[in-house]
Amino acid sequence: MINLDRRWVKVLHDLWMYKSRTFIVITAIAIGVTGVGMVATTQIILLENYLDQYRTSNAADATLNISPFGEGLLRNIRKLPEIVAADARHVITTRVALNSDNELPLTLQVIPDFNAISIDRLVPMSGAQVPPPKETVLLERSVQVNYALHEGDAIRVRMPDGKYHNLTIAGFVLDPLVTPTSITSQVYGYVTFDTSFWLENDEKWSNVSAQDLSYDRLLVIANVGSNDKSEIEQAITKLQDDIVRLDPKTRVTSSSIPVAGKPTLQDNLNAIWIVLQVAGAASLILSGFLVTNIMTALISQQVRQIGCCPAWPGGGIRRYDIYRAYPERRHKCILSATKCSGIASRIIAARACHCDYRARAGRNAYVGA
Repeated sequence: MINLDRRWVKVLHDLWMYKSRTFIVITAIAIGVTGVGMVATTQIILLENYLDQYRTSNAADATLNISPFGEGLLRNIRKLPEIVAADARHVITTRVALNSDNELPLTLQVIPDFNAISIDRLVPMSGAQVPPPKETVLLERSVQVNYALHEGDAIRVRMPDGKYHNLTIAGFVLDPLVTPTSITSQVYGYVTFDTSFWLENDEKWSNVSAQDLSYDRLLVIANVGSNDKSEIEQAITKLQDDIVRLDPKTRVTSSSIPVAGKPTLQDNLNAIWIVLQVAGAASLILSGFLVTNIMTALISQQVRQIGCCPAWPGGGIRRYDIYRAYPERRHKCILSATKCSGIASRIIAARACHCDYRARAGRNAYVGA
């Protein structure tokens, strides 16, 4: 049998006697600690995963919308000294009917070679067919948050000329550089040039050769030594001048230079992290108040026992034990006090505990009335 010190016996007795109070204290502490831990863990997971996806995508330093150009100009752009890498795509702005109620804007990016993407890379999800076959499309996965879409489902696409065409979903991909559809209601799709030609030529098939490829969007990574936006802007300005020099018929209609090294949803994640941190701190503070209030109530029930302590020589509990001071049917206060000297101090202690003092056969004790 375990021989515990009487102080621990008293603690265990209190914990067992007030089961509901003990449960509340343990729950409060667990909620506070768990809240802070979950916030820290969530922040680490979101930050690491999202930043890893962003770095893997190899985001472009600038995106230029240009009048239609071909492979020849793209090859010459890649040789320019102010550019480290360059990719080109064709963009089709359409609308898609995902249900019978409404249509959503759909941006189709036409990629010449899905297996050779060097800038703004896509991450295929499980089961996705890359590259997508003819008459099929890869959708950005965030569309599945609000719409029950699966591989093999058919969607109706309305082209700028008003004609509808059916496309089969070949799978889903992750594009870390776009704002999710669940936030903006903008749908993103990715197709081959064969499918693009089929859509733009009223479903007429033709073998598209490299000479027939036509782009209108240029993705570039500038040859600069840092993420300083001013240096990137200077490189892109020089690139625009060189494009006009290489092909006077080509015009840059617009350009976009995002903050280098900053993910698309960084501001949104920062706001979420602030909310989570406030919630975690609030749960910890509230649980602390709850534990404090419960401990205060528990101490208030031990006034009699605590009141006896100053009356003993030395001003504290040293050579006596409080081992039966519990509110049962009657309040009892039985204290062995053989080391306490003087009748006066014993009477004071007895009055502090609301006990009667009596001397019994060579030993002194306080017995609760």
